[in-house]
Parts: sequence; C-alpha cells; structure tokens
Amino acid sequence: MTRARGNVCAELSGRPALEALEAVARQLDPKEKELIRTGGLLCGVAAPKALGYAAPQDDDKDAKPAPPTNDFLVRQIIGVGKQGELVVGAEVQEGDAFRFQVRDAETARADLRLMCLRAKTERLFSMSAAGDEDSAGAPQEEKRPTQGRPLAGLQVSCVARGRGLFGEPGVDSQQILTFLGGFVKSVRSVGGTSEDGAALGGFFANGEIGPVGIAGFSGPRAPARTHVHGFTTVLGVIADYSNSDSGPE
Repeated sequence: MTRARGNVCAELSGRPALEALEAVARQLDPKEKELIRTGGLLCGVAAPKALGYAAPQDDDKDAKPAPPTNDFLVRQIIGVGKQGELVVGAEVQEGDAFRFQVRDAETARADLRLMCLRAKTERLFSMSAAGDEDSAGAPQEEKRPTQGRPLAGLQVSCVARGRGLFGEPGVDSQQILTFLGGFVKSVRSVGGTSEDGAALGGFFANGEIGPVGIAGFSGPRAPARTHVHGFTTVLGVIADYSNSDSGPE
C-alpha cells in the first residue's frame, strides 16, 4: 500500500486502489471472474499493524519483529470511496502487503494441507534443536520437553466452509486428523479419532478466534495475538508435555 489511513486503502503501488483492482480483474480468466461473482471479493493484509506488531523503531531493541508476509489476515472489502479508495475490515497503513483474494474450494483444501505440513516441519526442526541441546551436556532432568504428544484437537470452522464450500462433509476434519495422528481410516462429520488415538471435536461458528498462520508447534511459548477470522478453520491442539514418568500437563 502506498497510501492508507485507518481502514481505508487509498493507493496500491501508486495508483488508486479501485483502479488497481480493475486492472487485476481484466487479467482474470472466466473461472476466476466467476469466483469473484459467486464467492465475493476479499483482501489479505500482511503487516505489523494488522497482525498486532508494533512498527519497528531503530532504538527499540525489544520490539517484536514483524512476521514474514506468507500469512495474511483475510478481511472483507466493505466499501468503495469517491476517489477510488477501498474500505476494508482491518486497520492498514502505508507499506502493508495487500492481496485480493476469493473463496475457492480447491485452494482452501491446498492451504489447509500446507498449514499442516508447515506445523509438522516446525515440530521436526524444534526436535532437532532440542537434540542438539541435549548432546551439549545439559542435565536432561532439568529440561522441559519441547515436543508434546498430541492428545486431542479442537476444531472451529466457519459456517461458510464444510459441505457448502467443498460439496462434501468432513474435508477439514479429515485433513486435521491426518495431521494429528497419521493415516485416517474413517471420519465422521462431527469428529473422529486418528489411528494413534488422538481425538478431534469441534463445531461450526460465525467467526473463529485464532492467530494468523501457525503458533506454538515448536513447543510452549508466549501466546500469539489472536484475531476473529472469517471463512477459516482454526485448530487448537491439546498436547502432553510431561516427562515419561509423570502425568500429563
């Protein structure tokens, strides 16, 4: 964004935001134009302010670093101004990354699969780092495990997902159960159990609370800032971080 204030995106790359949208729309194929017509036009914002991070200051060594721009806070475009501005459902500022987005079943499947793979990768790298620390000679009994064993998951999905988006039930829950415990033999639309016993429950909602992207899969740490999302599936994982000789925590 090259000009923005409050929740108004005035310019994208030096041109009025509406003009930029029209230029993008002219390049779309018929299928993509149909997605805009039937699913509505959304936007994604990736920025310190939108995601709850303070703008970086040169003299602030404790400032929370801004996240990479591969995760976007998705919001609706709720209006158009007289000068071609776009009014969006989030506070924005100059320098924010901005994308036009639409709802698409195929992309939604792929995105959830990617998020699960990213979470698995983060856990693997965390386990490797923990192993390096153990080999350095620190007393194992003084360490708190960085990798918990998943016991259960709580899934909250937007009412606009499910059968209405995918044309069949259980798409999100099947992918999540695969993430929780490996190959899934069968899943009921109301929940299920993965092969290694990790359970999954949840419900549909009109607004889902969670972080942007993934958080916490490399072990216990300070909670990430949460947002009320739309058109999203949010998963919270309950894990056992206790040592083998003690009860679950």
